[in-house]
Amino acid sequence: RRRHNIQLHENEMKNILISGSTGFLGKEFVRQILEKTDHHLYLLVRAPKASPDDRRSIHVDPRFQSRITRVEGDIVDKNIFRHAEDRKNCENIIDEVLHMAASVEFKESKRAEIYQVNLEGTTNMLNMAKSFKRLSCFNHTSTTYVSGNRFYPEVIPEAPLEKAPSYKNPYEESKHLAEQSVMESGLPWTIMRPSIISGSQDGGYFSDNTIYVICNIFFNARLLYLEHIGVDVAARTDMSRKVSLNAPLIAKPDAMANVIHVDVAADMMIKIMESDKKFNKFFHISSPETVSVDTLM
Repeated sequence: RRRHNIQLHENEMKNILISGSTGFLGKEFVRQILEKTDHHLYLLVRAPKASPDDRRSIHVDPRFQSRITRVEGDIVDKNIFRHAEDRKNCENIIDEVLHMAASVEFKESKRAEIYQVNLEGTTNMLNMAKSFKRLSCFNHTSTTYVSGNRFYPEVIPEAPLEKAPSYKNPYEESKHLAEQSVMESGLPWTIMRPSIISGSQDGGYFSDNTIYVICNIFFNARLLYLEHIGVDVAARTDMSRKVSLNAPLIAKPDAMANVIHVDVAADMMIKIMESDKKFNKFFHISSPETVSVDTLM
């Protein structure tokens, strides 16, 4: 591990710098790790004064406010940090980095933006982490979709992957290339590959991002149809007539998908990061069982 040879024991208090803490998975991860450990979190945020309803803001239980430090910066800037004193402070105290920030766009028209965030952003984070004197691990959140267009019965191992024959979109390819950057960085690393992330097990926490983009499209289409036939949907709650929308989903109903609840994914990530056997390894954060598209919908 070159000069980055500091090892922390399990359950020891750590200072962790986190990117992507305001995302769907990031918010749940921060909530859980504050409850389950004594670590101090340094959250890399873009908005210096985010309003309460800003989707990029993060609300922390008042009990844990003293263990949160917000650091202004942006992963697409080579220097990352907005203020030089923040960089100097982090260089001396950060024990681990958790890099979760990413673009989840899939459109070919946004290839340049996707690569800037997912590949260049990861490279910038790695270069920054190389200056951290206490760094014990660079934890990188990837995706199972780095597998690209590989198909059953091929088994995707928890290991480095060669470039896939093809990718469905620039998101998949950019995340694969980001993994290569992490492995070639010379830093001690851990790479975690979540599958499709859905809301929490109790249904109390979900996002208008990820798979819920599709759900929103169908929900809004249903409201438009109800409005068209004269149902008052101003309050968006009048479903008493239970009028079904004849809008087919173009998919194979028996096709299988791997979906994991966001709270389970966050818990798995914490267990991995707390382990002293995580170094230079891959972990697939996925469900032991798949569900059909029909069941998912």
